[in-house]
Amino acid sequence: ALCPFCREPCQLSAGEHEHYCGTFHRPEGISGWHYLENEIICLQECTTNIRRDGTFLYKDKSYNYRDYRTVNEYFNSWRILEGDSIESKYWQWVLYTFHKEFVDHYGILPNDKIGEWSNLTEEEVIDDNE
Repeated sequence: ALCPFCREPCQLSAGEHEHYCGTFHRPEGISGWHYLENEIICLQECTTNIRRDGTFLYKDKSYNYRDYRTVNEYFNSWRILEGDSIESKYWQWVLYTFHKEFVDHYGILPNDKIGEWSNLTEEEVIDDNE
Protein backbone atom coordinates (compact mmCIF):
# COMPACT_ATOMS: atom_id res chain seq x y z
CA ALA A 1 0.00 0.00 0.00
CA LEU A 2 1.16 3.54 -0.75
CA CYS A 3 0.67 6.75 1.24
CA PRO A 4 -2.18 8.72 -0.36
CA PHE A 5 -0.08 11.91 -0.38
CA CYS A 6 3.54 11.05 -1.14
CA ARG A 7 3.31 7.44 -2.34
CA GLU A 8 5.65 6.16 0.41
CA PRO A 9 5.22 2.37 0.64
CA CYS A 10 4.04 0.84 3.90
CA GLN A 11 7.04 -0.12 6.02
CA LEU A 12 5.34 -2.86 8.01
CA SER A 13 6.37 -6.39 7.22
CA ALA A 14 4.14 -8.59 5.13
CA GLY A 15 1.19 -10.13 6.85
CA GLU A 16 -1.92 -8.78 8.43
CA HIS A 17 -1.95 -5.42 10.16
CA GLU A 18 -4.73 -2.95 10.84
CA HIS A 19 -3.08 0.21 9.49
CA TYR A 20 -0.33 1.09 7.06
CA CYS A 21 2.51 3.39 8.04
CA GLY A 22 5.66 4.82 6.47
CA THR A 23 9.03 5.76 7.89
CA PHE A 24 10.40 8.05 5.17
CA HIS A 25 7.51 10.13 3.90
CA ARG A 26 8.52 12.12 0.83
CA PRO A 27 7.89 15.68 -0.27
CA GLU A 28 4.34 15.57 -1.64
CA GLY A 29 5.40 17.09 -4.97
CA ILE A 30 7.01 13.74 -5.82
CA SER A 31 3.49 12.43 -6.44
CA GLY A 32 2.15 15.63 -8.04
CA TRP A 33 0.57 17.35 -5.04
CA HIS A 34 0.48 21.12 -5.45
CA TYR A 35 -1.21 24.20 -4.05
CA LEU A 36 -4.55 24.68 -5.78
CA GLU A 37 -4.56 28.46 -5.43
CA ASN A 38 -1.40 28.84 -7.53
CA GLU A 39 -0.59 25.33 -8.89
CA ILE A 40 2.93 25.42 -7.36
CA ILE A 41 4.46 22.05 -6.53
CA CYS A 42 4.38 21.15 -2.82
CA LEU A 43 7.75 20.65 -1.10
CA GLN A 44 6.44 19.60 2.32
CA GLU A 45 6.08 16.06 3.58
CA CYS A 46 2.73 14.74 4.83
CA THR A 47 3.92 14.61 8.43
CA THR A 48 5.08 18.25 8.22
CA ASN A 49 1.71 19.36 6.87
CA ILE A 50 -0.07 17.67 9.78
CA ARG A 51 1.93 19.88 12.17
CA ARG A 52 0.75 23.00 10.39
CA ASP A 53 -2.70 24.48 9.94
CA GLY A 54 -2.84 23.36 6.32
CA THR A 55 -5.63 21.77 4.37
CA PHE A 56 -5.88 19.29 1.53
CA LEU A 57 -8.61 18.83 -1.04
CA TYR A 58 -10.43 15.59 -0.36
CA LYS A 59 -11.86 14.31 -3.61
CA ASP A 60 -15.14 12.87 -2.41
CA LYS A 61 -18.50 13.93 -3.80
CA SER A 62 -18.18 17.39 -2.24
CA TYR A 63 -14.52 18.20 -3.06
CA ASN A 64 -14.11 19.99 0.27
CA TYR A 65 -10.94 21.15 1.92
CA ARG A 66 -10.01 19.08 4.97
CA ASP A 67 -7.65 19.89 7.82
CA TYR A 68 -4.46 17.81 7.61
CA ARG A 69 -4.89 16.98 11.29
CA THR A 70 -7.98 14.94 10.36
CA VAL A 71 -6.22 13.00 7.60
CA ASN A 72 -6.64 9.63 9.30
CA GLU A 73 -10.42 10.03 9.23
CA TYR A 74 -10.36 10.15 5.42
CA PHE A 75 -7.58 7.68 4.71
CA ASN A 76 -8.33 5.35 7.60
CA SER A 77 -6.19 2.47 6.36
CA TRP A 78 -3.13 4.70 6.92
CA ARG A 79 -1.75 6.19 10.11
CA ILE A 80 0.05 9.41 9.20
CA LEU A 81 1.07 11.16 12.38
CA GLU A 82 2.79 14.43 13.18
CA GLY A 83 6.52 13.83 13.46
CA ASP A 84 6.06 10.15 12.60
CA SER A 85 8.57 10.30 9.77
CA ILE A 86 12.29 10.83 9.36
CA GLU A 87 13.05 13.73 7.01
CA SER A 88 14.56 12.20 3.91
CA LYS A 89 17.50 14.09 2.42
CA TYR A 90 17.43 11.59 -0.42
CA TRP A 91 13.88 12.51 -1.50
CA GLN A 92 14.66 16.20 -1.11
CA TRP A 93 17.64 15.69 -3.43
CA VAL A 94 15.46 13.78 -5.92
CA LEU A 95 12.88 16.57 -6.04
CA TYR A 96 15.58 19.25 -6.19
CA THR A 97 17.54 17.49 -8.95
CA PHE A 98 14.53 16.59 -11.09
CA HIS A 99 12.34 19.57 -10.16
CA LYS A 100 11.77 20.63 -13.77
CA GLU A 101 10.89 17.08 -14.82
CA PHE A 102 8.35 16.73 -12.00
CA VAL A 103 6.61 20.04 -12.75
CA ASP A 104 6.58 19.27 -16.49
CA HIS A 105 5.25 15.74 -15.92
CA TYR A 106 2.40 16.90 -13.67
CA GLY A 107 1.72 20.14 -15.56
CA ILE A 108 2.21 22.30 -12.46
CA LEU A 109 4.44 25.24 -11.58
CA PRO A 110 7.93 25.23 -10.02
CA ASN A 111 8.48 26.23 -6.41
CA ASP A 112 11.06 28.97 -5.86
CA LYS A 113 11.81 27.58 -2.39
CA ILE A 114 13.41 24.49 -3.96
CA GLY A 115 16.72 26.41 -3.92
CA GLU A 116 16.85 25.88 -0.15
CA TRP A 117 17.87 22.30 -0.90
CA SER A 118 20.74 23.27 -3.20
CA ASN A 119 23.26 22.82 -0.39
CA LEU A 120 22.56 19.08 0.06
CA THR A 121 25.82 17.21 -0.30
CA GLU A 122 26.33 13.86 -1.97
CA GLU A 123 27.57 12.51 1.37
CA GLU A 124 24.36 13.58 3.16
CA VAL A 125 22.22 11.94 0.49
CA ILE A 126 24.21 8.68 0.55
CA ASP A 127 24.26 8.58 4.36
CA ASP A 128 20.52 9.21 4.44
CA ASN A 129 19.84 6.35 2.04
CA GLU A 130 21.77 3.73 4.04
